[in-house]
Amino acid sequence: CSNILVKYQQETPLLPFMAHDLLLIIQSLMQRFVTIEALSYCKLAAGLLSFDFSETKNLNAQRNVDIGFKTKKALSDIAKNVSAKDILQFRIECREFLRAVVQKLLEKSPIKCKLVRNLKWMQPKAIVEDLNGCLKQLDITLSCLVAINRVNADDYDNKITVSTVAHLSGQ
Repeated sequence: CSNILVKYQQETPLLPFMAHDLLLIIQSLMQRFVTIEALSYCKLAAGLLSFDFSETKNLNAQRNVDIGFKTKKALSDIAKNVSAKDILQFRIECREFLRAVVQKLLEKSPIKCKLVRNLKWMQPKAIVEDLNGCLKQLDITLSCLVAINRVNADDYDNKITVSTVAHLSGQ
């Protein structure tokens, strides 16, 4: 977690990378308590934002919640003094905690913002790998900026538009 804080507290323009990094963080938390099948629908931000955490079929059984190696070891060390019911209750609470954390992250995260999700077109690697996808994201970005009055709709065609970039790239 501290790595991402250091990364994004710089003077360099890193916003185009934020959606991807947030997606990875949230997915890594979800891997601890969400089934593999359900997680496969969360590869993109759209799937992640529409994920139903209340549906129990999307969640791992309590005994399959990944609580981490140290916590497993601590539980096995105290297993003699604690009932199986208490250990199961602990796992249930861990799953509920992870679910609440992920839901709060999604609720407060900039990944909800259409503009943030569509800034990948600014990444040189993305342009090389998927120019057409980047051109679509550029168009969405400009539409978002027009919608929030950061770009004048009359000047929209004077900005770098999809057709201009496509022309310049030789496509």
